[in-house]
Amino acid sequence: MVDKYTEKKQAELHALIMAANHMDMQALLQLGCGKIATWIKGTPVKKIREILESGKPVTQALKEAEEDAAKAEKEKANKAANDQKDGKQGTKEEKKSEA
Repeated sequence: MVDKYTEKKQAELHALIMAANHMDMQALLQLGCGKIATWIKGTPVKKIREILESGKPVTQALKEAEEDAAKAEKEKANKAANDQKDGKQGTKEEKKSEA
């Protein structure tokens, strides 16, 4: 879960970007948008679309995406380990039946 500081920082950045846009301060607007770009850098387009459509804060949505990816990777590793373990057990049973 994203901490309150990060959420506050993101809310302040959003307000700053909106104000810079309203006051036509192009340099400040570009800096703010650049910061958001660094937050989403390296994220797949599909995930960015989901984040923008969800209405969640960008950092929170990215954190959830990272957690989901880590969970999927862990499940994949567990499955591979179980498959390997099952394969080894099968060979032991085959050896017992051959003897």
